[in-house]
Amino acid sequence: MDREKLLEKIQNENKGLDERDIGIKLESYNIAIYIGWFIIAIIMVIRSFSGTDFVADLMMVVIGQGGIMSMFYYKRGRNKKMNLAFSILSGVLFATFLYQTVVYYGLFG
Repeated sequence: MDREKLLEKIQNENKGLDERDIGIKLESYNIAIYIGWFIIAIIMVIRSFSGTDFVADLMMVVIGQGGIMSMFYYKRGRNKKMNLAFSILSGVLFATFLYQTVVYYGLFG
């Protein structure tokens, strides 16, 4: 492929979103994801008051996924303090719900 065709191909591929649009799009996805996790967590907490047995299982999954996501963002350098704090908090909550799950199924304690 000669130089002109290569430059034309690069220009055609870059006609999409610019850096600001990509940043806004990513930030909006992040906000939507965090709001979604927050709503799921609220539903789980409300269900835990009713005494449903599998709530610890579901909370373990939700908190684990949220913690992994926040660790990913921490390593990428996005809101380092907030994501580090959330990673630590989600680690503690994950361990708590993991313990409750394991005890409920009779595997430990």
